[in-house]
Amino acid sequence: MKRLLLCQESGHKSTNKFDFQFKLGRLYVSYIPQIISNFSGDPVSPLQPLVAMINGILWTGYGWFKTYKDWPVIISNVPGVIFGFITVLTVYIH
Repeated sequence: MKRLLLCQESGHKSTNKFDFQFKLGRLYVSYIPQIISNFSGDPVSPLQPLVAMINGILWTGYGWFKTYKDWPVIISNVPGVIFGFITVLTVYIH
């Protein structure tokens, strides 16, 4: 039985887990303009990237510490941890 996943971004239904995970990964790439803005001298608020990073850490830990590792959950949240950390870091170091 295939899981039916709903991508809230576009309302697109997909039976492919990795297609859904890729769409989640695109969400985190949106931090790149914020990082560029931080380096340009116009720092953004660190609250949203910090909360997204914490959320990514919690979901990655959940996927990692399950009896059977949930790789789609882990893979889709690691970019959130990385980009969230870089964005928060560049707010203070620019």
